[in-house]
Amino acid sequence: MHIKSIEKFDFDQLKTLYKDAGWKAYLKDDTAFRTMFHASYDVYGAYDNSQLVGVIRAISDKAHILYIQDLLVLTSHRRRGIGKALLNHMVAANQKIRQKVLITDLDDLNAQAFYEACGFKKATDNSVKCYIRFD
Repeated sequence: MHIKSIEKFDFDQLKTLYKDAGWKAYLKDDTAFRTMFHASYDVYGAYDNSQLVGVIRAISDKAHILYIQDLLVLTSHRRRGIGKALLNHMVAANQKIRQKVLITDLDDLNAQAFYEACGFKKATDNSVKCYIRFD
């Protein structure tokens, strides 16, 4: 497995990751799906030979905040350290950026434990409150 920056997107492989994760909302609009990658600040992929088995993408102001939007690993490749390697790669590549932020589902205890094991803290543990609005 190797990690590299993705600059030319293979949308078929990316869609396979999102389908595998069950993230159907992302797949409803093909134009929006393509736009979200082209507009991302940083995108890295984990490859098993030429197969994309994981992806992480972030948006940023390049100075104070890096928002990690998506981190996905194919179900068949989970529990091999790929997600952690992708997250560590993104953080290391952007160490000059002060805040690294991500949001996960409140009821996804596995994801919460994973992010905490990778050094992320709950917003309340950092004396801040997070707000979100979905329209």
